[in-house]
Amino acid sequence: MTMRRAADRAIELRGVPDGIKAYPVDDWRKSEGASPEPVRTRRGRLKLDEVELRAEGSSAAPLDPDDLAFVLGARRRQWRTIETRYHADAWSNALRLVRAGHVVLRCTVEPGPRLGKPIGWRLTDTAIRAARARAGTRSDATQAWQSRARSLAASLDGVHPVFFAALRNAVDSPASLPVVVHAAEDYLSGIVHDGPRAFVQQHFGNTKARRDPAAALRRTGVPDDVLVALGLRRSARIGLAGPIDLHIGNHTVPLEKLDGPVLLRTDQADLRIELTRPVALVIVENLQAADAVADRFDDAVVYIAGMPGPAALRLVRALATRATTTFICTDADAGGVRIAEKLLGAVPTAVVLDPGSVPHPPRPRWQSDGSATAELQRALHGRARDLAAACLERGYPVEQEATIIDIVTRALAEFAVTTEARGVDPPITTVGRASELDATSRLEVVTRDLHSGDGIDGERTAAIDDEH
Repeated sequence: MTMRRAADRAIELRGVPDGIKAYPVDDWRKSEGASPEPVRTRRGRLKLDEVELRAEGSSAAPLDPDDLAFVLGARRRQWRTIETRYHADAWSNALRLVRAGHVVLRCTVEPGPRLGKPIGWRLTDTAIRAARARAGTRSDATQAWQSRARSLAASLDGVHPVFFAALRNAVDSPASLPVVVHAAEDYLSGIVHDGPRAFVQQHFGNTKARRDPAAALRRTGVPDDVLVALGLRRSARIGLAGPIDLHIGNHTVPLEKLDGPVLLRTDQADLRIELTRPVALVIVENLQAADAVADRFDDAVVYIAGMPGPAALRLVRALATRATTTFICTDADAGGVRIAEKLLGAVPTAVVLDPGSVPHPPRPRWQSDGSATAELQRALHGRARDLAAACLERGYPVEQEATIIDIVTRALAEFAVTTEARGVDPPITTVGRASELDATSRLEVVTRDLHSGDGIDGERTAAIDDEH
């Protein structure tokens, strides 16, 4: 029987960061009736292919509130889970937690020998004790929050039935319950906050204690009118660029005179926007990509800063009525699918572009039973079902700026070539010539019922298919 365990002796290893020591992970063989012995190579050396990184000191610093739930939520975490939580900062955050004495990080060893790639982490004994204490405290605290929620429900029932139902549902969601209870108490008291951070600061004492209280409330079914009443919904903004006139009262602002996208609050009274000439309309979620598209092309560009609200959708719909076609390009992930669904509700004939259909670097895969996968599976029955299906088939998100610029460039190029082939005056922007397009990398668009003729301005879908 062979088992693996870390040695008690630290070793010198190139690439180990300051303040951290490396401990070799040895193979041990246990024979029946004998004590375990380390497995050695033919030359009598211990095999060195993995190490554990531990803090040089023995005391654990307090956990940051932003890390608390994730770090203490499981004794072991695989590296892909850690990357999903911290993204590009996964390595630096893992080292920070190692130095603080909360986790032990396991890594491979590369030839040299030198420190290799991270595999995952486990909690230190101190962190395990903290996790146990937190679980007990949370159980008592949950019961207290549930009691407060039930007492509030009677007062809320006659005031706002939808909020009342959300509060009852939240009783079984311990993670969101404190936010919902505080929101209900504030709503009944008529308290208005200066934004989400002010709400978190007042009720939790630290703005990092809760990442997005508005999102937590929405997940439990709290409607937007309550968020507005509490001051938790930020004023929606969009960015505009290209041949667009902005009208406010009796005044007109020609946005084409400015380098866009120009950020605009959508909740202003008597605000109207319109295209000054027929061009393609490109709606993107990524700000850097919106900057690049606005600089390179003369078409209209709308930057959507997150989930668009009713006012933003009204303005988008106004632009789309005169556009020669409308392209939607969000990140290819669960959040991007949700945004695409909203936009398709305002512009049903828009074409949704899939950034993952052009060359791109792969990313860590979603967990098969994770929240992103579950949300994408639910979206298979929605307006953006083709994008959701493409995301599920790939198994990882595509959200890189260069990839989004690439797919938008291809879309504008193919649309220009197609309209010219049909004898239609091309849009103001013509990107490249037909001979310049890579025949092996046909533009891939995903949109609702694309092949039923409801694609690029209706009948243009057939024309694109005929081209290829």
